[in-house]
Amino acid sequence: MGRRSDHTRDELSELLVDASTRIITEEGLGGLTARKIASRVGYSSGSVYNVFSDLDDLIAHVNTRTMRVLSLELNKIGSTGEVLTDVKAVLHVYMDFQQKHPRLWAANIEHAMRQDFDQPDYYTDALDSVIDGVAKVISPALVDKSDLEIKFAVRVLWASLLGISAIPDSAKFLIKGSANRKLLAEDLVEHYVLGLISKSGTATPKRSK
Repeated sequence: MGRRSDHTRDELSELLVDASTRIITEEGLGGLTARKIASRVGYSSGSVYNVFSDLDDLIAHVNTRTMRVLSLELNKIGSTGEVLTDVKAVLHVYMDFQQKHPRLWAANIEHAMRQDFDQPDYYTDALDSVIDGVAKVISPALVDKSDLEIKFAVRVLWASLLGISAIPDSAKFLIKGSANRKLLAEDLVEHYVLGLISKSGTATPKRSK
């Protein structure tokens, strides 16, 4: 029961990404099927494959949108001039975003970790935009480091925070230690950034509270 030609290809692409985003938000990545997506927009299942090469291609578009939204949220953060304060502000936006969009974030991580699928340039560009935004926050304290070195440091933090994010707050070792994911993440970021600053020989900024 398709609509034939109600929309241009670009318009249909947006509709399908919108529908997929809603399905993942409601049911997680496991609930995403071509039939369900098409049903949401009133087209046949074949219409999905007329626009996207396969479901992986469509999911990559959803994940790209997720990363772009995160990048926009990070860009709203104002600079205080204190690196640790600004880095922690970035961290809070990052973690709040995950908490607000848990299934979209999980879909992003699950799909990005796929070894049998090469992420397209549009997704890696969106990820690089997030990395660049965090690098700008850290770079004032690492004046002797190259852009490549600073972005590498951001990727180390990114990978480490993914590990912390995967821990449920109900984990016994967190409860026994009177901790939670946010506290772990703040401690990791503060000590890692201070370590980078120490190695660079830059004056240590005032520790944020």
